[in-house]
Parts: sequence; C-alpha cells; structure tokens
Amino acid sequence: MRTLMEDWLRKEYLGRGYQLVFTPHVMRQELWKTSGHLDWYHESMFPAMEVEKASYQLKPMNCPGHILIYKDRRRSYRELPLRLAELGTVYRYER
Repeated sequence: MRTLMEDWLRKEYLGRGYQLVFTPHVMRQELWKTSGHLDWYHESMFPAMEVEKASYQLKPMNCPGHILIYKDRRRSYRELPLRLAELGTVYRYER
C-alpha cells in the first residue's frame, strides 16, 4: 500500500520528466566492486551472502543499478538528460 508521500513523490518525479525504474534489492558483489562502492563503503554495507557459489550484496544505493539501465542499449544525445528515479529501498549497515 502506497503512502501519501509516495504518491506525492511519484507525481513530482513524473511531472518533472523522470522515468520511474526499479532495481533488484540484491545484486552480485562484482557489481559493487566494479562501481567502486565496495572499496569506499564496505563498512556501511551488510556482509555478502553466498548463493550458488556466487557472492551477493544488499544494495546500499541505487546508482549502479541505474547505470546498468542506462547501458542496456545505445542512446542518442537527443535523449539527454535521461532522468531516472527510484522509490526503492536501500540497505545500509549504519546508525
């Protein structure tokens, strides 16, 4: 069930030309290494979990997932600025 705040945010994002996207809550640890997040933020990230001989992490931020969406296909400069927004949850091991 969405809250009034979520409805308001959704309306604001769409009204300002943002595309609402959704990324997985858990992604392969390799993505966090490639993006540099693991090196910089490992102390604020939950420990990795092993699933079928691969390491996965809960997402502490959305940007690597949004970069994957951007890289999904070739784009024209005419599409810029590309505005992505996510009303998703992030998981950080911090106060």
